[in-house]
Amino acid sequence: MTIAQLVQQPGHGHLPYLTPCPKGRRQTCAWINNMMYSNLSKGYPTFTHFPAEDQEMWFRQFANPDHTNFIRDVFVHKVMDNYGKQIYEWKQKWLIDQVPKLINSTVWEDFCVHWDRDEKKATSSVPKNKGRLVGLGRRARSVPPSAPQPYVDPEVLMDQLKDKDDRIAALEQKMADQEAGWEATRKQNEQMMKMMKRMYPNEHFP
Repeated sequence: MTIAQLVQQPGHGHLPYLTPCPKGRRQTCAWINNMMYSNLSKGYPTFTHFPAEDQEMWFRQFANPDHTNFIRDVFVHKVMDNYGKQIYEWKQKWLIDQVPKLINSTVWEDFCVHWDRDEKKATSSVPKNKGRLVGLGRRARSVPPSAPQPYVDPEVLMDQLKDKDDRIAALEQKMADQEAGWEATRKQNEQMMKMMKRMYPNEHFP
């Protein structure tokens, strides 16, 4: 059954009605967030990672007979925005070892695996266990301040400094990638808003 056929079925009128400029914007956001808790089959990092059948199923919750194709574009844009914000909030809890209430445990485990993988990628260029002085800090604190400091090979120190530089470079690259993603989203939002203003010149958009 196509979307056009679906929206003509009896009983579909009581479902949330998504429009290009919804007055019940908060209600739509609440429905999307509720679906993230109840209708996720696994922890997808973004909405674009959803299988086509899952994206179709989510869209059916909001489809209506008016401007179906345009509504689909608005829906995808809205879900991508809400999904990204919710994932960000969940990741902040993950960073402090907390688990969101009511989230599906299997879905949460998928997200944790994804975030662990991201963290490993961010530091993948850093050499592991290279030139590390195991226990050096404890030895230095265990001797009197006036005692001579243990000899440290300059090459080892340079390796340690390079490790730190590599970590900083990896973090800077990660931040740059995030900023590029935010800029792309901002431009997409602007383009969507211009298109809606052209199609609905008499409507007021925030």
